[in-house]
Amino acid sequence: MNRRTVRLCKVIFVACMTNYAAFVVESRIIGGTAVVVKASSGHYYVGDHARLREVSRGLFMYSRIHSMSIYATQALGLASVVIAAASILSGRRTDGRVTGATGNK
Repeated sequence: MNRRTVRLCKVIFVACMTNYAAFVVESRIIGGTAVVVKASSGHYYVGDHARLREVSRGLFMYSRIHSMSIYATQALGLASVVIAAASILSGRRTDGRVTGATGNK
């Protein structure tokens, strides 16, 4: 792996954290998330700490999809950190000495 891989991992990590930050801001603005709250008789609710707020079907679906995307993006963000760290730590010369920020040149 090389610098290009590390750079790509950094971009992926920032994108994942941006998605998470957007999720937090969104949930504060609309009054909760549609993670465990269900629709009932044509009424759609988002919840936050046992407080429910009725929202439109479109907003409910958006919140539900964004909530589910958090699981995937957080896993992707963690994987990008692991791959970047492995790439940085495996930067070795042919003689076996460590190079780069973690060792001697």
